[in-house]
Amino acid sequence: MTPEPPVVSAPAGAESLTVAAPRIERRKAQESRAAAVFVEGAPRPASAGPPEIPDPTYYGARQLDVYPVLASTLRLGDREGAPTPAGIGRVLLLVLIDAEGLVNEVSVVEAEPTGVFEEHTRAAFQAARFTPALKNGRPVKSRLLVAVDYSDSAKR
Repeated sequence: MTPEPPVVSAPAGAESLTVAAPRIERRKAQESRAAAVFVEGAPRPASAGPPEIPDPTYYGARQLDVYPVLASTLRLGDREGAPTPAGIGRVLLLVLIDAEGLVNEVSVVEAEPTGVFEEHTRAAFQAARFTPALKNGRPVKSRLLVAVDYSDSAKR
């Protein structure tokens, strides 16, 4: 059973009682008129609302309108003194890129042979710079799954 609202009566000798509800409605009407003054797309003053919260999501390729593109030279180069059994190797990386194109994290998903190419390849991607991915015309964080194949160039 919900309690009933209290009954308010006018004091003796008063003709009417003013209730606060109409003032609240007027205040809401004034706020809505003030909000209507802002034109869509026009810059709003800092006091107009909360700041925009950055999107924490790292979007995959299927969710993006424009993919991130390597903007700096990727320096894989020669690995000095690293032996490879057959001169062939492959590293699969997960690269997390922020909305400015900087690499936040590089994780090795798979490597063959293990212990040969991982650190060198991971360090090269960690130092890389990308153009940011776009979703709905805005730069967003993205994630890339990158496969790097190494082969012995002397055998070609």
